[in-house]
Amino acid sequence: MNIPEELIPVIDWWQKDGKKTVALAACAGAVALAVYFWVAREKRLDAEASEYAYGSNYTVQQLQDAADRYSGRDVAGMIKLRLARAYAAEGEFAKALEVFSAVADGKSVPAAFAASPEFGIAKCKEALGDWAGAKAAYDSVAADGRADATLVFEAKLGSARCLAFSGDRDGAVKALEEMKAAAGEDQAAVEAVDRSLDLAGRWQKREKPAPAAVAADTLEVPAAEAKSEVKASELTLPSAAPEVPAKENAAPRPVKAK
Repeated sequence: MNIPEELIPVIDWWQKDGKKTVALAACAGAVALAVYFWVAREKRLDAEASEYAYGSNYTVQQLQDAADRYSGRDVAGMIKLRLARAYAAEGEFAKALEVFSAVADGKSVPAAFAASPEFGIAKCKEALGDWAGAKAAYDSVAADGRADATLVFEAKLGSARCLAFSGDRDGAVKALEEMKAAAGEDQAAVEAVDRSLDLAGRWQKREKPAPAAVAADTLEVPAAEAKSEVKASELTLPSAAPEVPAKENAAPRPVKAK
């Protein structure tokens, strides 16, 4: 077999190093392909997680599933924050409080939302009747330099409400009047303060209901009074058995002569 002279170096290279080089190139290509697919998968998962964190509305169950599925993503904290808000919106304040507390470490959510978990904790504690705990959380938000002006304002309102609910109505009214004066021409802020002033003025501390009673808690308004009370007389059994009416065909009783 005659081999062209120009191919002899190629054949020599193939026999010495060619097969090894091709094998290494194939391995490198496989690794590069695996890295490509891994990067593509990570980008896809990040995009899906971001949709749950910042996208359209989702149900509580969908957010719970997303929180579990994307727990390792950078936006996992934001998904949990949305989950906590969803629980609170449905009146599940104990569950919401648990999730808010889990992301209140200052690291789980972006800096723009750093004060939001603590504010959520305050709202939940207020709804659950923990006035002292709620006030402390509101005061923490109001003093947090990362909170925006709107959140600080809402936190101060909440702190004043909890002060009234705890029994210091005069202190609450004073704080709210100062806020109203500081609001100036901001009509929306003035109306918000007026609503809290009205609530503080009408609030009356109530004793805890008996274990058998059921109380209704809301986020903004304290537990409502019972609509009616059962009178003791309504629960008293009659002293004598009720009179049994005479049968229609019964014979008349004889009349004794006087």
